[in-house]
Amino acid sequence: MNTNPVAIFQKRLASLRRRRQAALLAIDILALSGEALMLLAIYALADFFLAFPPAALVIIDASIVVLLLLHFILRASRTASYSDGKMSEDLDKAFEHRRQDILSAYELRKEIRSRDGDTDIREYLVARVMKKASHIIEEAGFRQIMPFREFRNVAKMFLVQVLVCAAILGIPRHASAIILARIFHPFDDNPPYSSYTFEIDPAEPEVIYGGNIEISATVRGAKTLSQVWLMTRDETGMIHKAPCFREGGNKFVQRIEKVTAPLSFCFSTGRARSRWTNLELLLQPQISMAQISLAPPAYSRLPAKTFYAGAAELQGLPGTIAELSISSNRPLSHGRLSLKYKKTGATEIIAAEKSGDKSLLFRWEIKEEAQLKAYVSDFIGTECREPLLMAQTLKEDAPPRIHLLSPETFLLATPSVKVPVSARAEDDIGIKRIDFVRSVTGFRDRAVFAGPREHTRSYSYETSLDLKVLGVVPGETIELYFEASDFNPSMLGYAVSDVAKISIISEEDYARQLRDRTACEQFFERYRVMEAELLELKKLLSEMKQSLQKGELDLEGKGSMIKKIKEANDRARNLFGGLEKDFPIYDIEKEHGGILEEFTKLFDKNELAISQMKPSDSNPDLETKIDELLNQTESSQGSMDEMTKDAGELEKLVKVLRHSVKFMALLGQQEYLARRLQRYASENTPVAGSPMLKTLGIKEMEIRKELMLLSSQLAEDAKAITDAQYDDLKKSSLKFSRRIDELEIPELMRKSAETAESGNGERAHHHGKLALEKMRQIASEFEESEFGSCCLGNEGRFNPSFSLRTRDRIQKTLGELLQSLICQQKGGRGAGSGLGIGGGGLGNLNDGYSAGDYSPLKIPIIGPDRLELSQSENTGASNDDGAVAAGKSGIGAENRELLKIDDRTKTGTESIPLDEVPEKYIDAVKNYFGQN
Repeated sequence: MNTNPVAIFQKRLASLRRRRQAALLAIDILALSGEALMLLAIYALADFFLAFPPAALVIIDASIVVLLLLHFILRASRTASYSDGKMSEDLDKAFEHRRQDILSAYELRKEIRSRDGDTDIREYLVARVMKKASHIIEEAGFRQIMPFREFRNVAKMFLVQVLVCAAILGIPRHASAIILARIFHPFDDNPPYSSYTFEIDPAEPEVIYGGNIEISATVRGAKTLSQVWLMTRDETGMIHKAPCFREGGNKFVQRIEKVTAPLSFCFSTGRARSRWTNLELLLQPQISMAQISLAPPAYSRLPAKTFYAGAAELQGLPGTIAELSISSNRPLSHGRLSLKYKKTGATEIIAAEKSGDKSLLFRWEIKEEAQLKAYVSDFIGTECREPLLMAQTLKEDAPPRIHLLSPETFLLATPSVKVPVSARAEDDIGIKRIDFVRSVTGFRDRAVFAGPREHTRSYSYETSLDLKVLGVVPGETIELYFEASDFNPSMLGYAVSDVAKISIISEEDYARQLRDRTACEQFFERYRVMEAELLELKKLLSEMKQSLQKGELDLEGKGSMIKKIKEANDRARNLFGGLEKDFPIYDIEKEHGGILEEFTKLFDKNELAISQMKPSDSNPDLETKIDELLNQTESSQGSMDEMTKDAGELEKLVKVLRHSVKFMALLGQQEYLARRLQRYASENTPVAGSPMLKTLGIKEMEIRKELMLLSSQLAEDAKAITDAQYDDLKKSSLKFSRRIDELEIPELMRKSAETAESGNGERAHHHGKLALEKMRQIASEFEESEFGSCCLGNEGRFNPSFSLRTRDRIQKTLGELLQSLICQQKGGRGAGSGLGIGGGGLGNLNDGYSAGDYSPLKIPIIGPDRLELSQSENTGASNDDGAVAAGKSGIGAENRELLKIDDRTKTGTESIPLDEVPEKYIDAVKNYFGQN
């Protein structure tokens, strides 16, 4: 054990010094921590406003670390240099020794070290001092040893620094988290703090090698005020910027094209940006383009065609050579094409041929429908992710289509006409041959080549069949059709048109057909038009003569009048000449043919005389020539009067007798109506509120209206007859009209309609049946009279023995006119706006049922031409003077109907409620309409 006072003092002082040095070092660390916090707060605040780039963050981070380390080394070195003397001094201050016992002992120890050979007394005194100092040191406590004053000052500063740092970093916690992450992890991808957030779509982007990708970012937070950029960074770290396009709202889009190397991207606006996102590059081949070429078989003569897959259908004829060229984004080495046939289920694999560094070619023959899958592989053996899918369809070589356009499938024709024949053939590839085949009943078919003489897909053929050359006779039937074939090597391309039948009829039958299709008014109109044309010519001649006598015409006026006279004469010549050559359908027209021929010669003679009239001729010379023309025209007036007398007499008779035909039509309607009302006469039949019963009442009122109109018109037309020869017809007609009122037929019809409206089916049937019986009574009473002998006593049909006391020359024509009226009525036809029976009749006059849309009058017929004369509102044309023109109107395929046909499609239909159907028929009705 060491008892040397100096050594003990020195040891105890060194121990206290080391403890104080440790405390001072802790205080230095605390002070340095406070300084570090202040630097961190300042650093974060600067990054908040300046958004340092990553490189700047690394430099600043390194600089701060070096600065703090240097500061720490400086402080540590200062603490390490803390000496025993400084410690002695600090202890004396802590004990508040005025004499500084510890410092004195320390300095005395130093002095003893520098000197040798001290006296005993000196050694005694030194030992005493050392012991006293050691005793003081030994009694020193923690408070005297530790630097509490320094610690207090540093701690206060540290607390202030912590509060300042907390105020800066603690309040904006979200921003602080981002900024601190940037500061402490400068090498990580931490974007600067901003008020913007970026939502990247797609979140995990992938792109095929060499492909394109569209990337979008939705910027949320504050309103975007500056341009949004897409920044891309390649493997070398080079960054490229591209402006983005606003897609709507806060969504911005940009496209990265032809990506062949890995890269990353981010969106930025101002100093804000998103995190860098890696774009995954898929090193996989992708089909970028597929082109198809089709080479049809040689027989089709179709051109080859090339198109991109998906732009058109992969379709071809059997035997078509198909080629598929595929291009990829990467170099290709091989490929395969799988054809799975639908019909057989077999699969065929086609190997690819290299046609380029990045392209392959597949070649195969189209045999049947199949599903195609094409795969390609790159040079490292990677196969495409998705194959190219296509459907192969077979284009059938359909047989040609041939249509017989004319004539109709059934046609009536006289032996002397030419029948127009036309057909049209079409084929999807080409027509090889068309044959026109015709035959007469009982003879073999005869085929004639009709074309085409060059390759075509459609072909029209027109010709005419001269029946006169063929030598057919009435009663025979000609059948004709067309055959067509195409180039199909299988010989299946053959087609036949519809067969047209031409029934040959005599000219007498043709005349009857025309009469049945012609309104009576059209016959009478011919004579009115002729008379008007003749009067027009005479009027112009008389006007010019008077003007010449008064000297009112100058040279220009003479020329104008001569021109008008010439035009009137030409119209009259054309009209009379056309009617002379016209096919006669009435007996009286045959007798008038000679008169028309004389008129034609007259107008030819007039034409020669008019051509010799010159405006420069003197007035006396022109008067002489006009007198000659007037005399010639006046001399023919008697013939014209004779024709108009015949026509006028026939017109008056037809106007009266047509009412007997109309009456029989109304009789048929009343019969049908009475039968319909009979089902409502039973007590067991529900009729209350029946819409059908009300409809029948409305129809009854319509019949009543027609009957009352017939009665009044009959009386009016009968009174117009003034010739005593027809007194019996006049009297019987007037009596017939009165008899309708005497029997109170309209009154019975009114009662029937009113009771039907009120729902009383029994009374409605009773009155309707009484009206029918009264109508039958009238028909029976007058069937032998001159008024009713044509049809009243023959169930509405024409009476062949009908005869009226009239002139012989018009007797036959009158019968023809009446017979045509009855035929038109029985066919459900209207006879135009003239004297024919109005449309909407009930067809068969016996049972009242309509003939529907069918009528023999619809059958086309071809024969000699006949002119149709009408006023300007009809088919004829009139000149500026109001003269009536004539229009050619043969009843051929192109002009088959002369009558104005009622629109039957507008006729309302009737339906019977199911509860009104008789019980025994309910099941059948339900089954028919599919209600079971």
